Amino acid sequence: MRTLAIIFLLYWPAFGAVCTVTGTDDMNWDTPARWNCGRTPIPGTDTAVINTAVKVTIPAGTIAGAGNFAGTALMLNHDSMELVINGTLNIHGTLMLNGTSSKLTMTTVGSTRPTLNLMSTTGVTGQLVSAGNGAQTFAINGTPEYPALITTTPGTGLPGFLSMNIAGATGGPYFLWNNVEVSGLGSASQTALNAIRHLVGSNIYIHDSGRTIINGNGNNALSVDGLIIRNTLNTTNHVTIAMADAISGQVRQIKNLTVAGTDTQSFLIQSSNVLVQDAVFHRSFIQAQYLNAALRGYDQTYKRILWVGENGSTGDPQVLYFVTSSGSLLEDAAMLNYTATGGNSSVGHQVKFGGTAASTPNTFRRIVSECAGDHTGGGNRDGGDVILTVGKINVEYFIAANGCGNIYDGLHLTSVQNTKNVTLVDMSRNNDGIRGGFVLNEATSTNLAQGYLRNSLMVGAVSGIAQGGAFVRQTNAFEPRHNASYDLVSNGYLRHPANPQAMTYFERPATLVGTVGAPQAGSTSTSYIANGTGLGIIRGDYLKFNSWAIITNVEENQPVAGKTRLTLGTNILGTPGITLAGSENVYRAWWDDGAIYGEGTRGSGDLLNVNPHFVNRTADVAKYDALCGGVGTVANFSDEAIKRYGNRDKNGTPAAWNSCYSLEGVTTYLRNALAPRNPQLKSAGYSGDGSPDIGAVSVFLTHGIISGAMLQ
Repeated sequence: MRTLAIIFLLYWPAFGAVCTVTGTDDMNWDTPARWNCGRTPIPGTDTAVINTAVKVTIPAGTIAGAGNFAGTALMLNHDSMELVINGTLNIHGTLMLNGTSSKLTMTTVGSTRPTLNLMSTTGVTGQLVSAGNGAQTFAINGTPEYPALITTTPGTGLPGFLSMNIAGATGGPYFLWNNVEVSGLGSASQTALNAIRHLVGSNIYIHDSGRTIINGNGNNALSVDGLIIRNTLNTTNHVTIAMADAISGQVRQIKNLTVAGTDTQSFLIQSSNVLVQDAVFHRSFIQAQYLNAALRGYDQTYKRILWVGENGSTGDPQVLYFVTSSGSLLEDAAMLNYTATGGNSSVGHQVKFGGTAASTPNTFRRIVSECAGDHTGGGNRDGGDVILTVGKINVEYFIAANGCGNIYDGLHLTSVQNTKNVTLVDMSRNNDGIRGGFVLNEATSTNLAQGYLRNSLMVGAVSGIAQGGAFVRQTNAFEPRHNASYDLVSNGYLRHPANPQAMTYFERPATLVGTVGAPQAGSTSTSYIANGTGLGIIRGDYLKFNSWAIITNVEENQPVAGKTRLTLGTNILGTPGITLAGSENVYRAWWDDGAIYGEGTRGSGDLLNVNPHFVNRTADVAKYDALCGGVGTVANFSDEAIKRYGNRDKNGTPAAWNSCYSLEGVTTYLRNALAPRNPQLKSAGYSGDGSPDIGAVSVFLTHGIISGAMLQ
């Protein structure tokens, strides 16, 4: 026996052999007779090659391996071969799918997780790559309980990665992934999954890895139901989708998505016709960007999106960022903020829209934005914007409450903002004391707003004015109709003689802050707004034709010396204006050539009380967290909500999801809490829109509680 042992050692190869499969019958990997080197390839020593049309299986419980960190570790060369991993495959170097239609499959058998380990060492990085014409298939069929695992053992080198970077004429390589975990691939500077060209599957969990890049041609499909991205090592992007325009019939969609990271990371989409539906974003944001003629970030749809982020962390975490894109939709979503300890409270969420004069408008519909303020306008968007746009946009049934910033800003000459049924409540104050609201021009620029503002309710907010106390520029291209403001805190509407359709309701305007400025040449008014005592409802110099102003209960409970003064100066033609002092009410009328015209009976069409009497003005996400059994913080709400898709907590540990922490639950709570109870606002909107209730939520006229979560 000793002699045999000595002979065995003498003939053992000093260096690794190239072991090639022989024959064409299906075989198990650990069948020595089928390898021309006379043994199963030795991990860390031998290189393995499959050149024939054969199916090779690594059985469950078997640990196989190939490669010695010198050249290719395993080559799958034949067009019709398949390697099936039911056990574990350790690749010491590179695994190459080289055959035209070669196939790599990972399948769970029983309770054994199939595992592909891309091992690395100093100077040699483990990787899975494709060659040939790129029509190979990488199919994974794990189970929810025992998902397949792709991981890396970096040793002293860089972590392994996957790069299927050869584009096939028919759209491959094909990734058909179901129930798979990707862990530890790539790094901050190294992409983990590169050139994923055709991805169809479900329940994909990628964590503690570098960036994922999905890019392909018009033949490629993207259809994933269940995707978790957590703790991406790349500091810029979690996932980049950069696919050329799809041919007819191709699908581009991701459903049941969870993304968790830092506010410097984004889910970047540079492709057209992509649907993202049912998603939770924690601190990260969606970025849609037009890259070039082949990669166009437009006509994208985002539905049922819950975004929660912390103010005060690095950068400005945008929930949705459209850059030079158009025709996209964000619908049924919530953007929720909380303040990080010791952080800068001036940062928070916002939505940025780009576009051009010729672009199709983006649409923003049925969104709730709650900004973790103090319910008095002390918020976390001081000087910032909850919606920032330089392009065409339609905003409908949007709520911004509790410390949010401005709506619109950064406009240019071709901007068109069509806005209806918006509710703004307790918007944030900037350093000058001016609260957030509608910004229809950009400071002192010549940019003009176009479009309309209708059926909207503003409480503790600016009412359709300008940034930092600057006046809105006159324009005949903007139409404000049937809006109501209660507790107005800044100057009022824009007006232009060629657009006579303005109409608004004001009640209980507050004392103004700051000097307003001198009137236009030829005006007889002393100022647009008397500093500290005045309310400029419509710019006096342009109050002509059928301009409407509706003001009720103007500071009527103040001492005589503190009465609010409404000054409507002469128009530019020199026609005298109207000055009212004291507690006198101004009733619905229009000003035309020096005369006041009512509706037959003075005040018959007035809304003499526009206080909405919300169901619960102090409702917020922290209170909702407490109702769900939490500790009563937005941060805890976020930690619970992130479990919804995939049942994992913020650390990736399996955890049950409490259904109270849902997008539907929190938005229903906030919308119902901000339902007006004032019947004056019922059906008081613009008749051209069907006379809707004013605001984003229907007026609630029934006595009692809307739901158990409402009245506090």
